[in-house]
Amino acid sequence: MTSIRHRSRAGFTLVELLVGMSLALIVMTGVLSTFSFLGRNLARLAHQQKLETEARRTLAYFAQDVRMATGFPIGSPPSNTAATFTLLTSAGTTTTAYNYYASATTVSGVSIPAGSLTRTTPSGGTPVILLTNLLSFDFDYYDANDTAVTDFTNKVRSIKKVAMDFHSQTGRSADGTQAPVFPAASPRLTIRNKALLN
Repeated sequence: MTSIRHRSRAGFTLVELLVGMSLALIVMTGVLSTFSFLGRNLARLAHQQKLETEARRTLAYFAQDVRMATGFPIGSPPSNTAATFTLLTSAGTTTTAYNYYASATTVSGVSIPAGSLTRTTPSGGTPVILLTNLLSFDFDYYDANDTAVTDFTNKVRSIKKVAMDFHSQTGRSADGTQAPVFPAASPRLTIRNKALLN
């Protein structure tokens, strides 16, 4: 009698396939979750870096302009959201204006988004957007004794120091890319070229 041998057929059983697919699904879910987490963190970091870069550039321009200023032009009193400075130049004087816009607007053909700070040199020229995504913004004014000046009608001549402070934030909370609120402030900068008046 001859024995008949059955050939062994290589392959996977249904149970083995289900177990393999389940393990692969678990691994892929972990990998995709990690990539998603890293992507959100990278986006938040990029947003934070953008806010810091804008803040540094703005504070540098502001410090330079205040230190070069001789005061405020007649007829352009400062406020908590706007300041125009008269600056000395080799040819005489010029002006530089800072304006905070809480809502979107268009100035001199430039579309300015809500929550933005612009710098215009000379005043009346084309504004350059320095800061965006502002949650709050404020100019503060002080006399030579570091007393806050809030009367911009009668006490403008006594202003000797200026500071700005703001909070900004960018990204979207819906997709987890929103950066933390970024606070920034300048020191009280002295208007060096301004005569001391009461």
